[in-house]
Order: sequence, then C-alpha cells, then structure tokens
Amino acid sequence: AAVGIRILDEEGNIPYQAYKGFSQRFYESESPLSIKSDQCMCINVIKGMTDAKLPYYTERGSFYMNATTRFLATVSEEEKGKTRNECNRVGFESVALVPIRLGKEILGLIHVADSSENKVPLETVETLERLTMQLGEAIHRLKAEEALQKSEERYRTILETIEDGYYEVDIAGNFTFLNDSMCRIFGYPKEELMGMNDRQYTDKENAKRLFQAYNKVYRTGKPHIGYDYEIIRKDGTKRYVETSVSLQKDSLGKPIGFRGILRDITERKRGEDALRESENKYRTLIENLPQKIFLKDKNSVYISCNENYAQDLKIKPDEISGKTDFDFYPRELAEKYRADDKRIMEL
Repeated sequence: AAVGIRILDEEGNIPYQAYKGFSQRFYESESPLSIKSDQCMCINVIKGMTDAKLPYYTERGSFYMNATTRFLATVSEEEKGKTRNECNRVGFESVALVPIRLGKEILGLIHVADSSENKVPLETVETLERLTMQLGEAIHRLKAEEALQKSEERYRTILETIEDGYYEVDIAGNFTFLNDSMCRIFGYPKEELMGMNDRQYTDKENAKRLFQAYNKVYRTGKPHIGYDYEIIRKDGTKRYVETSVSLQKDSLGKPIGFRGILRDITERKRGEDALRESENKYRTLIENLPQKIFLKDKNSVYISCNENYAQDLKIKPDEISGKTDFDFYPRELAEKYRADDKRIMEL
C-alpha cells in the first residue's frame, strides 16, 4: 500500500509534500505534475473536473477505482490517452484520490494506492473525505503562518538595511520596537534603548515639543511629516533628527502607539545655520556700507539692495525684489543699464 499528499502551489504545480510506499522512481515521475500542462486523474480531481453520476466519482469529488486493469480494458485507446494512467502502469490496482478542501477551494489531494484489488472501498473514501476537511483547515493555517513569517522576514530585512531609523512606541512614548539604525543614531545598544521614554533622551523643551507632535497625531489620526528636534546621545553629544510619525492601531481600530521613520539631519542643520549666519553677516555688511549696493540675477531682475540704494529709488529695500530698471528709470536709461549689466556678465 502507498499514500501521498499533493498540495497545489501558486504556480499550478501539485508536488507530493509527503508520501510513503511509492517508489523513488514513481515520486520523481509524478511529483512534477502541473495542472497547467499535464493530464491525469489527480489533476481532474484537483481542478474539480469530476462527475458524481459516474460510478468511480463521489458526491464530494473523489475518484476511486478498485480494479484499474479490468477497468482500462473496457476503455477505448482514445479515452486512455486523455490521462497518464501511471498508477496502473506501475501495478496499482486500487487507487483513491480524495480532494483536500477549504470550503469550495481545493488545496490538494490524498493519493492512496495498492497493488491488490478492492483495497479502497467507498467507506474508506468517505472516511478520508471527512478527514480532508480538517486537513484543509490545518493546511490553510500553516500556509497563513508561512506567509506571515515570510512577510515578517522581508519586513525585518528591509528595516535592518535602511539607513533611516524605524521605531515604534506605546501611547506613553516608550520604545517597543526599533531597528539597528536607531541604535546608531542614538548611540545606545538596543537592549538599553528598548523601553526608553523620549524624556530620557531630550531636554525639557524638546520633550514638550515632541509630546505636542504626538498628541496632534493622536487627536487627528493624521501623520505628522518632517518634524525635527534635538536628541541627547548616550555620550552626551547632541544631534538633530527629523521624524515622520503616524498613529498605530490594533485590529479593532483602538490607538495603541505610534510608529515612525527618523533620520539624522545634524550636518544639514549645521549647514543651514552656517548659511543663515553668513547671510546675516552679508546683510549687516551691505547695510552699513556708504555705497549704494544692489544684487541682480542674470536677467537683470533685482534680487535685493541696501538702504542707500533703496532711498534713491524712494522705496523700501524689500520692495525691489522682482523689479527691473524699467520700473524705476526712463526707458532709454533703463536700456543703457541693461546693456551695462550684459557687458559685465559676459566678462
């Protein structure tokens, strides 16, 4: 006697996931079958192509035969050619193919075979049909668990390879999950950072701003994008970070915490501060020079000017942006100034 379990996969293949009693040669020949390209009784059962009016099919879509050689002797060569008949070819006289179901969906089948006649009576097939209903539910749960595990593995791989930090906190702001990049940014090992509250790595002012951001997300349910604040690393150094936060809910829709992406923007922040300081120095310089100073773009459009130049035009310095000489001088003079600008820019 032999028994095997075939499971239909996403590509339409029906390999044996387990078997006992079949020869290795039979397994290697039959396991690669596909419902897309092959024809055999296993495929008919899995595809639901059965007819309960025929004596070798049951109401639940099983196939069973207790004398394959005598049955095939009554079938035309044309009909024989529609299936592989591999079971009979290797000497199995009794064969039963019982579909494994989950509701109306067929997930696979149980294949029972014996070299003697009359080894799979209807009572045995009906017993197997009852068992396959439970087996279908078990296989469904197993597939769901495998799919979840693969999804979690992909999710975790992505989180551990991105440069940005990913974190989850509970409603109180305590870390419940984080990736390795968070440890690098904060300077703490994961076991120390887990469970830490935002008040432990920020000063009072930043902790207050962070609470206000989380509170807004909690009240509105809308993500907060691009919020920046200052953190204090384990070694005492300070870094600027930017984060995007969204509300995390359970299966019933109840808020249980927050999740977010965080990146270190210290160098960018320092660059912006240096640029701002440079611009302030530049502004202070030109405002204190006695000369009349202005700045134009390549199209001779004013960008800015100092107070002395603005007084000549009888405007305020911030009113000159976007204007041209044609707004302040006679056309002939404005054209001369524009020509001068062009000549200077071509030098």
